Amino acid sequence: LRMFGYKDVEDVTLPQKKKPKITIPTDEEMKLLCETAPKYGIELEVHLAAYMGLRRSEISAIDPSGDIDLENKTITVDKALVRSHTGENVLKETKTTSSERVLSIPQLVFPLVEDAVMSGRKMQKPNYIEKKFCEMRDSLGMKHINFHALRHYFASTLVILGIPDFYAVKLMGHSSDAMLKQVYQHIRQDYLADAASKIDAFYTSKIAKYD
Repeated sequence: LRMFGYKDVEDVTLPQKKKPKITIPTDEEMKLLCETAPKYGIELEVHLAAYMGLRRSEISAIDPSGDIDLENKTITVDKALVRSHTGENVLKETKTTSSERVLSIPQLVFPLVEDAVMSGRKMQKPNYIEKKFCEMRDSLGMKHINFHALRHYFASTLVILGIPDFYAVKLMGHSSDAMLKQVYQHIRQDYLADAASKIDAFYTSKIAKYD
């Protein structure tokens, strides 16, 4: 306003920027979700999100016969299934070029992936995954968790394990470490308590040496 000639303008103080709220399931919640997922037909989809960090749109776009390499135990992520403005599912390129990646399949997930390939099982559509996940989490009293929170769970695991940001970003399919930095601020409380105990034990052992 001053630039355009308005002289009598009071200073404006903007409200403090709020941190975006990120929900990260605990290990116990994640275990319960995985155990319950078969009843809702989304066991593989839940595992791919929680233990490999895939987006819902990326999971739905996987072609088990072409994108999964059982011999090398990898999944190629290079496309996404998204809703168009007309409400139809459309196969597109991934969100960014950084989202294109080849991921190693964890041993925990491999049996489910192998079964999908051998049985010819198709991946569930995004809206079906969301619908069934919401039904499941509501039945478990976990309304604070959405499907995308499983991806945050994977990101928090990378942080806890001390995986360097450069590699974590590659695994997550991000173009920057902005989301990881948000996860740093919302790391799982159970691991914070464990870290505090380790710090306390470390200093206690050091002090004992001087007694």
